[in-house]
Amino acid sequence: MKIEKNDYQGKGYVIYRQLINDTFADVFMCYLGLKRKVREELIKDKVINDQSTLFGHIGDSLLKDCYSLYGDSLFDTIMLKIMPTVEEFHKKKLYPTYSYARVYDHGQKMDKHLDRDECEVSVSMNLGGDIWPIYIEDLKGEVREVVMYPGDALIYQGSICEHWRNKFAGKHCFQVFFHYVTDKYKHLVFDERPMLGIPYSSGKKK
Repeated sequence: MKIEKNDYQGKGYVIYRQLINDTFADVFMCYLGLKRKVREELIKDKVINDQSTLFGHIGDSLLKDCYSLYGDSLFDTIMLKIMPTVEEFHKKKLYPTYSYARVYDHGQKMDKHLDRDECEVSVSMNLGGDIWPIYIEDLKGEVREVVMYPGDALIYQGSICEHWRNKFAGKHCFQVFFHYVTDKYKHLVFDERPMLGIPYSSGKKK
């Protein structure tokens, strides 16, 4: 594990190398890929329709054609396990809202944006696939290109630090996000779900 020069309070982000090890990252990548494949097979066999969110969904407000998995039980569990580490940087008690995983494909891009209020503090963790840098504008107005490898994480204040990705030149990139807030009364814990691990359809529409 290696933490790059820590100025989280000044810049609004920190890069944490190997927040999880390569083996766990590979398992989680394969898990996400299997979820996507299961969804495709069940739709093909007409067991579920393409509107079902039980095994993930296609498209959201940022990427209309990207496979995404919201509030998965495994990823929500990881969100809880790493929360104490994130709190060490943010210096405040955090409350989990939701996890969100994506499989990015060739040609996709992420426009410059701020996250919604339920993503006051976020972790973007690389699980594997081809390299795809993320860019972040810190609290001082400086832009940083961040290259992550399996197990690396960017801990950042997503609702005030703009971030984006240029057009993806690779084939696939597997990424998972964990989101937290500091005020449990301002935003209901678990993103208005009754508990962690509840499927996407029970949460707020993304």
